[in-house]
Amino acid sequence: MSDQQLSELRLNPGEPDQLDDGEWVCQHRYSADEASTVTFVQLPTMTNGLADVYATRNDVAVFEPTEVDGYPAVVTGNQGDLRDQGVCSLQVGLSDNYVVTVMARLDPGNDDYPQGCRVAEVVAGAMIENLK
Repeated sequence: MSDQQLSELRLNPGEPDQLDDGEWVCQHRYSADEASTVTFVQLPTMTNGLADVYATRNDVAVFEPTEVDGYPAVVTGNQGDLRDQGVCSLQVGLSDNYVVTVMARLDPGNDDYPQGCRVAEVVAGAMIENLK
């Protein structure tokens, strides 16, 4: 995301990191609240876009199709529905073979709490704007 977008979203710049399993993550912390984060995740095993996400629909506690700026997306929850606790995992289909997860984890002291899904949608929209 651009510096201007980060400032508008009140997020610090993130640093990309590749985990041992090949998963790429980039975590941004809120400027005024280091406990709250927005994380981008790219899973190397998800090569079929949202079809891979839909294949797990019976294995997750939360599965709600949605849309972000015209792109198909799905809110998922592997460990129960934590949305009322400021936690949201949003899978955004960017192409037929590419999906990015935008995960928001908001601390109760954060001004956006408990709107984790709204935060994830806004941040995903900023990401999409940069990709166009």
